[in-house]
Amino acid sequence: GFLGQDMLSSDKKVANQAKMGAFKVLAELRNLSGHPLRLLKGGPEGNIRSALEQSDLPTILNGSKKLQLVVHMLQGFKKYGHKTLIFSQSTQNLDVIQHVLSKQNQFLFGRIDG
Repeated sequence: GFLGQDMLSSDKKVANQAKMGAFKVLAELRNLSGHPLRLLKGGPEGNIRSALEQSDLPTILNGSKKLQLVVHMLQGFKKYGHKTLIFSQSTQNLDVIQHVLSKQNQFLFGRIDG
């Protein structure tokens, strides 16, 4: 009886803790795949914009092949007069892209979050 229920309850707690740990690791991997600066939490302010302001443009671009590809593709689209719409589930990814585009000063862009 009763002792077995306590052990079962304890096992469920351990399983839940392990599951939450796994979700945390997956969230960190998702952040890393967007851009490594997302893992820094932006220093004292704790946001990506702070981390971006503390980094120079080449460092930001060299930190992510995905970001380099986005910028390269945007340059190609602009060359041929195309307009582009970028969707992301992460506003932090949009923060990184916006920062790079504003620093490069070669694109006109707007942003809608929601």
